[in-house]
Amino acid sequence: MTQTVLLIRSPSEQTPDPYHEALEAAGNEATSIPILATQLVNIESLASKILAGPLGKDAAASVNGVIMTSGRSVEAWKAAISTIIAQDTEGAADWCTTPFYVVGDKTASELKSLPSSPFLPHVGFIRGAQEAGTAAKLAEFIIHDKDRSLGTLLYLTGDKNRDTLSKTLDEHGIGWESICVYETTEDLEFPKRLDEFISQTYGKATSAIRIVFFAPSAATYAVPHLTKHFILPTISPTNLSEGRASAKVPGRMTALLYTIGPTTRDFLQGDMGLRVTGTAAKPNPESLTKVLSATKDPQS
Repeated sequence: MTQTVLLIRSPSEQTPDPYHEALEAAGNEATSIPILATQLVNIESLASKILAGPLGKDAAASVNGVIMTSGRSVEAWKAAISTIIAQDTEGAADWCTTPFYVVGDKTASELKSLPSSPFLPHVGFIRGAQEAGTAAKLAEFIIHDKDRSLGTLLYLTGDKNRDTLSKTLDEHGIGWESICVYETTEDLEFPKRLDEFISQTYGKATSAIRIVFFAPSAATYAVPHLTKHFILPTISPTNLSEGRASAKVPGRMTALLYTIGPTTRDFLQGDMGLRVTGTAAKPNPESLTKVLSATKDPQS
């Protein structure tokens, strides 16, 4: 039976989209609708930090590693490098042998795809990646990294970052400093794109729509819009908002919820009272396809 999968994320610039390709190869129909709009901030501050180099101006300012938990952090680093190059700065510091700790293969791939530069790590110094698919796992990776030298880690964050990683580092006495390099807001085109998806899907889907969330912030913005079109499963009747209490609401489709990683799952269930059917063990298309394939439709 063909499953209709709605991914709450921006489509990949890569062609074909890796998630769409994997899901459709498994017999599903996949659509991605972006809910988050990102704006880079504090790029000049980051550029100054990069220009000063990992050793900084003195020992107290030295950096022994960089933490990137998303592709947006990579975008910010790229933008900062462009600022430095535009200044035609000579004798710039070298970051090639500084460890860059990253969450997931996707972030690692985006970092590797940047043009060679003294402000970027050699491939062998990009750490974590597949072994660290979540912020929590990256924190554990850093703690147990035998090659990590003493010093402060530079943590590139967004305005809605959770404190999972930083708390773990604090508990183990690992120093870090953060620079907020991007801010996240709602993509105002989401309602229109969702309406278009509904018009193409309503009455045609033969099973519950699979809705996949990639981040807590995406869920915060998307759920109010989704409740207008879907019956979202809840953990307890006490968490049902008006309009979600009955599974027989005219014009609304049944949905099952999935997440990429436990952080988003815990947010949906703990903060929003929504029941998550499955969670991809790793942030990649193969893990998501596997968990979707393992789920039977409640209508079957």
